[in-house]
Amino acid sequence: MEVLDPITRMRLLFITGLINLVLLTLIFLSCRLTLRSRLLNRMARTKWFKAFYAAHTYFWWVLYASLLVHIILAFWTFGYPF
Repeated sequence: MEVLDPITRMRLLFITGLINLVLLTLIFLSCRLTLRSRLLNRMARTKWFKAFYAAHTYFWWVLYASLLVHIILAFWTFGYPF
């Protein structure tokens, strides 16, 4: 008896993949290295961006957890390819 059926695992793989893409976008937008342009540099002075930037480290931790779940589900669903 399996804990999760294959369809549920595929859905979780898709959801964690989307979460990974969203988190990568948030990490990119909250990174200091992307503040080279004038628009982003002006945005960095605002109060909401400072609060957004404060969450940068947490975005990384959530991304690590999501990637770990995604990798485990991929190996569980598709097996080791080599």
